[in-house]
Amino acid sequence: MKRAAVFDIGSVSVKMLVAEADGKGGFRPLLERARVTRLGEGLAGRADFLPVAAERTLRAVEEFAAEAVGLGVERMEALGTEALRRVADPGPFAAELARLTGVDLDVLDPALEARLAYRSGRALVDDGEVPLCTLDVGGGSTEVLSGQGAIPVGRALLPIGALRLKETCVRREPPGEAEVACMVHAVGEASAGRFATVACSRLVGMGGTIMVLSSILRGEPSFEPPLLHGRRLSLEGVRSVIRTMVGLTPEQRARVKGLPADRADLALPGAVIVEQVMTRLGVSDLLASAWGIRHGKAAELFETG
Repeated sequence: MKRAAVFDIGSVSVKMLVAEADGKGGFRPLLERARVTRLGEGLAGRADFLPVAAERTLRAVEEFAAEAVGLGVERMEALGTEALRRVADPGPFAAELARLTGVDLDVLDPALEARLAYRSGRALVDDGEVPLCTLDVGGGSTEVLSGQGAIPVGRALLPIGALRLKETCVRREPPGEAEVACMVHAVGEASAGRFATVACSRLVGMGGTIMVLSSILRGEPSFEPPLLHGRRLSLEGVRSVIRTMVGLTPEQRARVKGLPADRADLALPGAVIVEQVMTRLGVSDLLASAWGIRHGKAAELFETG
């Protein structure tokens, strides 16, 4: 196999990686695509997807898949995460995805998603033996993994993500101190008893929330995840984003440099999750990674041929 495409279908966004074999048992990225489609929107109060959310997501995958085919990929795989685990039956969505694109959907169990995320995060750290944690903040859930080597041995899965936290706590605009207090309480409840097996001296953060926080702190007008890959994000920096975002109206958020419009309402809840996790882990900074489970899957595909 020379080229493959991997799709990551999450609660907030659809991401695609097109990669090719590097001739050394690994891969090199050729094309990255991402679009915010909010598949998990409204799931707090229903057992199936909002039709408009499913439609947005399917059309994004259809468009990305056409690009992948144009690049001559030999294999395409779609990975489903928390939103697809939360619905009563992901079958209708998977069937429509296959009809539109020919791509089969694999709804990952949490253990497999964890392994792919950890493999991706470990790629940023030169010393494979350093005790490492990875933090992946999604729209519907947040996962922290820890290990010393290639395989994670500790795991904290929090049933709360940036979109889910917003829907739980933000009932009015602009969100103020009361909403932040609600978020802190909700993350605390979701975290209770879940960090017993997790410990590390270094932390790699992945996912859209990490990229958004890094982008705001970078302070440039454009949102460019490839330029944020490998940047250091401090706990104090995360706290400064929280202070900045509290009380901002949608119009004021639109003027924050580096904050993409399609994620503007998720920056504050995402920052609260990151701040709370970093505090619980006792780490003062993290390395931001633009990679994710799609890169972990690509590593597996090209490693096995």
